[in-house]
Amino acid sequence: MDIVATFVRPGLVAAHSQRDRAHPDYEVTKELIGLLRASTDATGGAIEVVEIPAPTAVVVDDAWTDFSYINHYVGNGFVVVGTFDDPNDVEALELLSRLYPGRAIERADGRAIFAHGGGVHCITQQQPRVAAE
Repeated sequence: MDIVATFVRPGLVAAHSQRDRAHPDYEVTKELIGLLRASTDATGGAIEVVEIPAPTAVVVDDAWTDFSYINHYVGNGFVVVGTFDDPNDVEALELLSRLYPGRAIERADGRAIFAHGGGVHCITQQQPRVAAE
């Protein structure tokens, strides 16, 4: 669910939260967050949901954007997050820093990446190892 939600650890989900009521994703994200909060994890425990705000930039080149901080990559000791030169960058980075303690939060220009059809997580997908013959 690249730009919508991600499990940070068992029982903890970071969810994209569109705060602009005019954006087509506003109602969808509210519904998703409600569903997650009403759900349980594999052990039957409640799922904790941390809402990560969507960037305030909602229209680019006369089209709605789907910019999201959720589409990030978690590596050993770091997290790469797309940022958007947006007022919500600071809040999103602070929240992600709290969700991933002990990891450095590294920024990448998310606008350039999203312009080509994806986000940080999309371009860092794992490739299967080719078996030696």
